[in-house]
Amino acid sequence: MKFLRVLWFIFLGSPLLALKLIIEPTESGVRGTRVFKPLAIYAELFEKTKECSGLRGSMDGITWLAIPGTETFNTKNGPKVGMWEEASGKFTVTLAGKYIDHEMVVRHEMLHHLLRRVGHPSEYFQKCKLTWETWQKN
Repeated sequence: MKFLRVLWFIFLGSPLLALKLIIEPTESGVRGTRVFKPLAIYAELFEKTKECSGLRGSMDGITWLAIPGTETFNTKNGPKVGMWEEASGKFTVTLAGKYIDHEMVVRHEMLHHLLRRVGHPSEYFQKCKLTWETWQKN
């Protein structure tokens, strides 16, 4: 069965994404998510985000989810490309499949994790240029 799911990703989604995803459904609130192992570059991006923000923390304990082949996903707050959540001490980052290797989107969610909160305090998100507006000027 997993082989057939991987073939589906190869033909309908990104072959690179197909190889990176662990093809097991999750109980996330977002439909169509799949758990994936953090990409190797994430460790470097996390260090870069810590350095910029002056915050400390670890990526350990984050469950990474992707929605294969998508550019956005629907939430109660409208469409998103990424979302950080905390529930009962468990941390989840959900990414639209087309953005799992987009530096700004991944680092944006990492910054939420370091802050342990939603919202976008400018002293962090503007300073680190981790919004669409500031990233484009980067």
